[in-house]
Amino acid sequence: MKQDENRNPIPVLSIGVAADVTNGTYTCVDEVIRITAITESRVWYKTTTKTGSGLFLPAGSSLDVSTKAGNVIEVTGSINISTYL
Repeated sequence: MKQDENRNPIPVLSIGVAADVTNGTYTCVDEVIRITAITESRVWYKTTTKTGSGLFLPAGSSLDVSTKAGNVIEVTGSINISTYL
């Protein structure tokens, strides 16, 4: 594992499979993902019903999130979802 200047380990996550989602949905499993906005987008994380205005992501912005199996990410716009190993 990589170390900082004090020789302490730096925890990092390895990049896994990635997929683009445009005006659609992504079904989650128990994982940590990075959401990167390809275009200006709105994102909802839901169990059944979409509520509220969604999270606004300007183009180029990224967000790391933990997800639960069976929940859904719904997207208006275009994002890339990259899993971590």
